[in-house]
Amino acid sequence: MAKSYVPPALRAAIKKHLNKYSYKHALGAEKIGVKLALRFGENPEKAALACLLHDCAKDMDHEEQHNYMKLHGIKRDVKYPRLSALFHSRTGAHMAQYSFGITDKDILSAIASHTVGKKGMTGLQKIVYVSDFIETGRRYIGSKKLRERFLKDKNITLDELVMEVVREKLNYLISSGHLIHVNAVSLWNELAEKKNKGVTVKKNL
Repeated sequence: MAKSYVPPALRAAIKKHLNKYSYKHALGAEKIGVKLALRFGENPEKAALACLLHDCAKDMDHEEQHNYMKLHGIKRDVKYPRLSALFHSRTGAHMAQYSFGITDKDILSAIASHTVGKKGMTGLQKIVYVSDFIETGRRYIGSKKLRERFLKDKNITLDELVMEVVREKLNYLISSGHLIHVNAVSLWNELAEKKNKGVTVKKNL
């Protein structure tokens, strides 16, 4: 039996709080998050907690999200105040702290940044970001391929995994005509610059 890094009482509370689908997703993220943490030298307990709680506020609908933010003084994204898909990361970080007793700032910041990512992410933030996309319940072909690559390729780096997740998300947003958050672009550019450091670009489009 795999080691559990989450206290039984907290796990039970999270299970009771989430709907069946969301809890299954959270378990999948937790499982892959622990693997990522152990592979890349991060704290597996923090990874387990952050992954299990990353979508703790997602079951609320748009109106409930709005009311929760208003009640608790949570500010909307300044650049994209109407982009409701981003709400649950902010409300989730608050809920993890005040409903589930999480006080670790690393865990809370990982929950808050897991949707679009951002420049200068910590190792834990990257792990939650990747886990959300490649967890075992994801059937999207891009998720499955990247999950299999992580499990098989022992030389792949955490930044390479993050970069592939960003690539998949950007491709989807562009092809479907959705807004792209500036933080996602900043994250991509940071990773691309690091990857291509010292490489001369000979031709522009």
